[in-house]
Amino acid sequence: MFQLVSSNSMERLADAFISRAGDAVQGGDLGPFESQTVVVQSFGMGQWLKIRQAERLGIAANMDCILPANLIWRLYQTLLPEFDLPTESPFSIERLTWHLMKRFPECQDEQFNAVRQFLDGPGDTQVRAYQLGEKIGTLFDQYLIYRPAWMNGWDEGADSPDSWQRTLWQMLINEPALRDRNHRARLHAALLERLARDDQLPAGVPRHISVMGLSTLPPIHLEALQALSRHVDVDLYFLNPCQHYWGDIVSQKDRARRSIRAELGKSELSDEDYLEIGNPLLSSWGKQGREFLELLLETEGAAEAEFFEDPEGGRMLDVVKRDILELTYGGVFGEETTPDRAQVDADDLSIQIHVCHSKLREVEVLYDQLLKLFQRNPGLRPADVIVMTPDVADYAPFIESVFPKSKLPYSITDRAPGEKSPVLVALSTLLALPDLRVTSTEIMDLLEVPTIARRFGLEDRDLQLITRWIKQSGIRWEIDESTRADRWQVPRERVNTWRFGLDRLLLGFAMEKSDGIFDGILPTDVESQEAGVLATLCQVIDTIAHFRSELSRPRPAAEWRELLLNLLDAFFDPKGEEELDLVAVRELMIRLEEETTLTGFGEPLSPKLLGYWLDQQLSISQQSRGFIS
Repeated sequence: MFQLVSSNSMERLADAFISRAGDAVQGGDLGPFESQTVVVQSFGMGQWLKIRQAERLGIAANMDCILPANLIWRLYQTLLPEFDLPTESPFSIERLTWHLMKRFPECQDEQFNAVRQFLDGPGDTQVRAYQLGEKIGTLFDQYLIYRPAWMNGWDEGADSPDSWQRTLWQMLINEPALRDRNHRARLHAALLERLARDDQLPAGVPRHISVMGLSTLPPIHLEALQALSRHVDVDLYFLNPCQHYWGDIVSQKDRARRSIRAELGKSELSDEDYLEIGNPLLSSWGKQGREFLELLLETEGAAEAEFFEDPEGGRMLDVVKRDILELTYGGVFGEETTPDRAQVDADDLSIQIHVCHSKLREVEVLYDQLLKLFQRNPGLRPADVIVMTPDVADYAPFIESVFPKSKLPYSITDRAPGEKSPVLVALSTLLALPDLRVTSTEIMDLLEVPTIARRFGLEDRDLQLITRWIKQSGIRWEIDESTRADRWQVPRERVNTWRFGLDRLLLGFAMEKSDGIFDGILPTDVESQEAGVLATLCQVIDTIAHFRSELSRPRPAAEWRELLLNLLDAFFDPKGEEELDLVAVRELMIRLEEETTLTGFGEPLSPKLLGYWLDQQLSISQQSRGFIS
């Protein structure tokens, strides 16, 4: 059975899910040792649902929270064993990217002029090829999900207005690694046929699937769940802000566009002429939900359950929520009326807008408002509060400086590893050494990273001493006169390079203070007890010079992996969570080698491509870590 459960409250949806799951266990539909399969939009939603169930029942266990695409792929593997599907689709975006990079040199026909124009642009050729391959791979992945008929047609050689895309796709499916593989469009058709034909499903198929709080779902995924519901129970919990049908409301901007088209000569009426604006907030901000609701309402034979709550109270927020729930504007339905201004108390703070001149000021105002909230509401806990922003990484430094954890506990989540880890920031700097001027500031920034300082045995007083030496010896940038001339096309002058400064320091250690200039070098005084720090500084510069040279040459993925492992050993002495960051880098290098091997991409990778790829992978947010901690 397919059941659609609607409510304007996530708490009510969660309670309905908990009751339904308990009934399934007690009724024998779900064994006590079977996992509850819950399809969620993010790992944060799954974590919140587990907490909600634990608060109600005292325990939350054996709940398998899975993303929609992963569930569908698992169904393909279980129900279509004849296709011998791997754990990950060979048509994933990342693998399509490497396949496309292999095929781009063959795209010389006139139809590929736009492709060639981008690839021949300025910058590193491989980076541009990877960026374009990723964009086109993402496009093909979207086609497989939202336009499966197109892709099946392209497989058979059907014509298309986008001829270069069709040609490129046909080149891809003839790749040795893809020739005998099946993509999602083919698998979807086979899955529907299997579900329509067979009465008994294999043991690996979940007997009860719950879909919780998704704002949208690709049509083929919804179609697969509907077909599966003929064999197992599928419950879809939809957060619906309005208890009335709102599939025919449009925003004022869309309505204006339709009116303009009518003025340009449309004579006969159509369904579009009867569309209402309804509630302006719902019509302008709810487009995605409206389209998903339409798909759900088209499901044949679906059972429906509704748990709508009428917002009580006269606060400004309650008035807005009630208007959305009832599909009204100021308590009145229709666009021709001008609603009266809602009467609210002067001290109503349920909706606030603050104008701030900077991100720091925004965080300061937020902190003050939160303290007021906790003061006015003694029962409010920090765990009840979530602060949302488009990119929390931009605000993280200000949050850490304004919010004292001792007074107001908090955690910052949804940040990419590369945005919060000094280790990964330092690694990014090291990988960029071939393009850096190797200034004294850049080197000191590296040495001040705790894990690098530990690796070279440097303490705070040693770093202060090195800073003083740099200033006294006149070190500014570049390793020596040769690298300065070769890399930056300037005269071969040794002055102000690292070798120039180190020569002055070494001579100052070897000579008496009163000896003066020797062989054209003016020594910088170094005490005998400081010899160990000077030796370490020389080792640091030699190590940087060595890896800078090694990082400047293209290499196959396997050689890059070996070089990066050596670099990590040379520069980092990790402890605690730092070790996890370096483990992530090692795993990424293994994955890079595997991906290039599986796709047959054997060309040496340029240093810029390696740095770009690693930065991109490390910038992906890992929502499963520490959410709602």
